Amino acid sequence: MLGKSRLPFSRAHGIRLMPWAAACLVACQTPTNLDDSPTAEGLFIMSGPVSVATPGDSLVLTAAIRDPLPKPVGQVDWSSSSREVATVDSAGVVRITGMGVAVVTAAYAAYSASTTVYATQAGAHSITVEPATAVVETGESLKFTATVRGPAGEELTDLPAVWVSSDTTVAVVEEGRVRALSPGETTVTAIAGGKVGVASLTVGSSDQEEGQTLQRFAAFPGVEGYGAETLTRCARFDVQVLKVTNTASSGAGSFQAALDAADDDRLTVVVFETGGTIRGGYQVERSCLYVAGQTAPGGGIQLHNVHGAAAFSVARSGVRDLVVRYLRFRSSKGEGGSQDAVSIRGGQRMVFDHTSAQFGNDEVFSIGAVAIRGTSIFDVTVSNTLIAGGLTPHSTGSLIFSPVQNPDITVSDLSFYGNLWAHSTHRNPTVARVGRLQLINTVAYNWAGNVGKLEDTTLDVVGNTFKAGPWTYVDGRADRIFQHDTVTALSLVYFEGNALDPHNATVAADQRELLKYVDGGPRLPDEAFSSVPLTDPDTPVTVRPAAEAYQSVVDQVGASRRLTCRGDWVGARDALDERIVNDVRQGTGPASVEELDQPEDLGGVPTLATGTPCSDGDGDGMPDAFEDRYGLDADDPADASRDPDGDGYVNIEEYVNGTRPN
Repeated sequence: MLGKSRLPFSRAHGIRLMPWAAACLVACQTPTNLDDSPTAEGLFIMSGPVSVATPGDSLVLTAAIRDPLPKPVGQVDWSSSSREVATVDSAGVVRITGMGVAVVTAAYAAYSASTTVYATQAGAHSITVEPATAVVETGESLKFTATVRGPAGEELTDLPAVWVSSDTTVAVVEEGRVRALSPGETTVTAIAGGKVGVASLTVGSSDQEEGQTLQRFAAFPGVEGYGAETLTRCARFDVQVLKVTNTASSGAGSFQAALDAADDDRLTVVVFETGGTIRGGYQVERSCLYVAGQTAPGGGIQLHNVHGAAAFSVARSGVRDLVVRYLRFRSSKGEGGSQDAVSIRGGQRMVFDHTSAQFGNDEVFSIGAVAIRGTSIFDVTVSNTLIAGGLTPHSTGSLIFSPVQNPDITVSDLSFYGNLWAHSTHRNPTVARVGRLQLINTVAYNWAGNVGKLEDTTLDVVGNTFKAGPWTYVDGRADRIFQHDTVTALSLVYFEGNALDPHNATVAADQRELLKYVDGGPRLPDEAFSSVPLTDPDTPVTVRPAAEAYQSVVDQVGASRRLTCRGDWVGARDALDERIVNDVRQGTGPASVEELDQPEDLGGVPTLATGTPCSDGDGDGMPDAFEDRYGLDADDPADASRDPDGDGYVNIEEYVNGTRPN
């Protein structure tokens, strides 16, 4: 059933397909034990577990058993995981039909063996991986580089490499960045232009007990869903801490300067020594970044842009490993349809948690990949986020979509939970052409027309509350939740445990009544509905009953807390968020387009106090009071990168996460 959506990867073989603009090559992650060709049953493919070719090539594969020497076998059933990349006939002849990755499998009696075929753009004469050998400790990261050269020795920069670790229990590699997981040895392989380069990596035991394997951990404790493993591939042995010390739009100590200085390889943590309003629009273009708005003193931090422009965006180029927490994003009145307050245009492994977004002129908070020179978007969690107050004449909440113009650029594997959409006429959210999306334990309030629309999307809608408001009764219908535009591009949806306020007995009896055709049409046909959940993140989202989740949302959604100098959480919800949440509680709010034309109709963009920064004598981003509390060295900036309790989070992460470092 999942094949109905245009997903960017195949879970069956653990391979993720990502289009590259220059070479139309695909990056991938191969199965464990690349160099261990015999299977446990003794069947193996004599060419080895990996093959490299270019479109138009042919390969002849032979399957054999050890008896005790290699002995070819006949009557083998051959198959390819992707005929668009490689076909294979009954004689084991593989023909490369396109660029990408295909797993070719041989089946004989009760045995099977596979080889992974990498079909790349031709043109390389050699590829060199540096360093050729390396030794790291468990938990550390290292950057390998691949230099691809042509026949005359010239460097070819338009042939990016596919990276492979021969043993992914020892280390994983992505875009040349290796993260060491457990003691052992592995071969790091780079493939580009039809050539292969290798390096050897030895992983030591670090301070772990003998035989202990480092487990992947979450971006921060408690995060769930598809984006949970954000930041886990970023180096932590020398964390970069950047401080925002003023609210200027640029220059030393500004938020923009911190974004510009982020390191793509090692973890960068941005902390704030001031509260208040930072004016302008800001775009993230670097990776391995944790923006910790919860560290701001006073009234916290908000980004405020003018003339309807976006306050915060993620570049189309494909940022990876981004965490943004406890920030506020506010746009302002502009032309209808001009900009979102928050716009995610590309990237992978991202978390937006406890953020607040208001006053968009297109949508308020949207995720949409760009068709031209863009990248796919996947592995994203948006949690505990307040999305409200889309301004007229285009008052909308969230649009989540893959572009129609380019089927190779996709959006998939998104988790939305604990969020609140309020005071926007529709798109709360609207989802189009998305593979695997979770909408769990959220609240939608005061829509007009419908909550949102669905098109050609696979999603779970579980434990949500759809609460009618003044606008709903004037311009909408309390029972008009999700609508579907088309007959042919059906979505596939799993509904369970959703609640309407006021109560609707029809929906309570049959959750499928939540999705109908537009303009009050009939319910969609049975093939649009699934009887089992359709999403499967490695870190599942905890599902609570809708009534319980509703209370949790109104109590803590948005940028509702901050950290003290000692590392304790305290309340910090500002006047705008409080007004919106009170509207949800009391059933109040705007009832017409005239009542939500300007930010001032919801009280305007608030003034936030700057507050007093915490004392930090060694400048490591951890307040002296926090370091004294937990016995750290307030005169040693290097201890920000240490992990005394061995839980995978270094000390600066423990502070910004509000957890104990020991």
